[in-house]
Amino acid sequence: MNLMELKELGAICLERITDGFDKYSYESRYMGSLEAADEIGRLWEERGKTGVYADFYYYVLSDESREKVDEILNDREREYLRQIGAGGQTEKDDIIFPLDETLLSIVTKLNAAGMLFSTIYFTGAAGERSTWWGNYKEEYIIFSDKEKRV
Repeated sequence: MNLMELKELGAICLERITDGFDKYSYESRYMGSLEAADEIGRLWEERGKTGVYADFYYYVLSDESREKVDEILNDREREYLRQIGAGGQTEKDDIIFPLDETLLSIVTKLNAAGMLFSTIYFTGAAGERSTWWGNYKEEYIIFSDKEKRV
């Protein structure tokens, strides 16, 4: 899926983080990979595991950068990435994937390590929409509609 398709689903999509500060309510949370996976996973479960996506730039990285990311991951996670990227269906703009347990584990691990930042999008399909922007030093900046908070 690409960013335009995600916008059509009603996600909060930001070109720049400053756009989020101007247009949405926001808060900052510091969470390690396990805590972030638990919190995001809990919200995802509450929404029936639907309408939640992650951007994941792994497939547009250079081979050298991908090798560095692979060093952080275990065998099961590397195999998962080979499977979802098999057949070349991940075009340059197709960086959005439906969230699942393995992808959640990978993105929170890489966010915490500062290796590859991902954003989690709760589209509002089964609850309030929000966007969790992964950031440095285990920080997540969470954007939500002005009148609502996560």
